[in-house]
Amino acid sequence: MSAFEADSAEPAHKWLLVVVFCLFAGLIPETLFTSSTSPLRMVLNPISLPFISLFYGTAGLVIREVMLRRRAGLAGVLLLGAAFGLVNEGVAAGTWYFVRPEGYMFLGGIDWAWAVLLTVFHTIVSVITPIAFIDIAFPSIRGRSLVGRRGIAICLVLFFACTALTLTPSTALVARLLPYRLTVLAVAVIMSLVAVAVPPRRAATPVARPLPSLWRLRLAGFMATFAFLFLSYAFPVLVARALGSSLGGMAFAQALDGGAMLAFAAFVVTLGWSWSQRAGWSPRENLALLIGAVTFTALVLNLLQAALGEPFATLPFFGLLVALTVRWRRRSSALMPILPIHSA
Repeated sequence: MSAFEADSAEPAHKWLLVVVFCLFAGLIPETLFTSSTSPLRMVLNPISLPFISLFYGTAGLVIREVMLRRRAGLAGVLLLGAAFGLVNEGVAAGTWYFVRPEGYMFLGGIDWAWAVLLTVFHTIVSVITPIAFIDIAFPSIRGRSLVGRRGIAICLVLFFACTALTLTPSTALVARLLPYRLTVLAVAVIMSLVAVAVPPRRAATPVARPLPSLWRLRLAGFMATFAFLFLSYAFPVLVARALGSSLGGMAFAQALDGGAMLAFAAFVVTLGWSWSQRAGWSPRENLALLIGAVTFTALVLNLLQAALGEPFATLPFFGLLVALTVRWRRRSSALMPILPIHSA
């Protein structure tokens, strides 16, 4: 099998692809876009990489299968992505209840603006991006299942087992937050069931409009990441200072922060979806968006988190994306014109 492309659908190769998918599903949100699970942490806590690979990977595999088997449209994908975000931060990590960056506040024991931010992050970065990446790296499996029904069942068991480990009331803080976390888990399960029940999307005729240039897509990915980080850390501070430190002012500030993040997410998703419906859209365009986004995060992480070993992760990944860019350029030259490919 090629380094970047699966040439066979044999079960052994499929399971190798499952392992690769799970690995990047954990690394992309935890190490390559953030330093939550840095290379240094992996060295000091060797179980961290297998855990995030199982937690993110099994969820991503199930969502990918729903997208393929149920032909889930945009609404279904967003519901599943948001449900995963709820489980990740509102149940497993519990950051909604104890993380309060400057400009944020707790209302009713929950940092609501932070919860919105992280849900948007996980929907786009933790769910959509790894699924797009596996199709970029292995174009021959686009639109093809990686796990059967038994594999889906195994993934669900592993995912909820990982989640259950975080629910063990080992400390007074965890025990106090257990009702919150169980409520969020129930909401996430309901959202997932609704997403699965949404009628399959209808086959759409590709839009006869020119594709954005690859450099425009790279710039769009770069600017989208910049805007997300600005809305996450700078904007809340500016709004909080403008509205004052009173309870009413801060509550209004949180509403503005959350609203701005949701508006930004809606704009990004709508624009990306409209682009993907144009005739000729392929993983090559998704790769251009991804390499633009990673360029910004690599700059930030290498400057601010170098001591955590981030260059050992971000630079090789960036090099991989460059290699994939070269491969896709050769592929497109050999197969011109590229046949229209529709996003899931």
